Amino acid sequence: MVYFWIILSCVFYAGGEYVSKLWSLNPINYWLLIGAASLYIITTMFWFPTLLINNKLSQVGLIWVIFETISLLIVGVLVFGERLTTTQWIGAALTTVALILISI
Repeated sequence: MVYFWIILSCVFYAGGEYVSKLWSLNPINYWLLIGAASLYIITTMFWFPTLLINNKLSQVGLIWVIFETISLLIVGVLVFGERLTTTQWIGAALTTVALILISI
């Protein structure tokens, strides 16, 4: 059940990142800014149940960061077409491996 809430939280976080990127491309549109802030608030609301179910902040937090890192890569690279260098890809992979090892 913890993973359900973490993934749901990360989906809304990725949505917030998507909308905030759209806002950064068009900063005159304050509706995008409000939309991003709203998605970040929803992200937090879905985070709270994870603490109720598994009250291990360090473990649950690291699992969230793993999913958050992957979701940001998906949004940045696949949706917005951002390019990462080979070094950045290696860094992202090593970060994910490190977070997995720490959360075990």
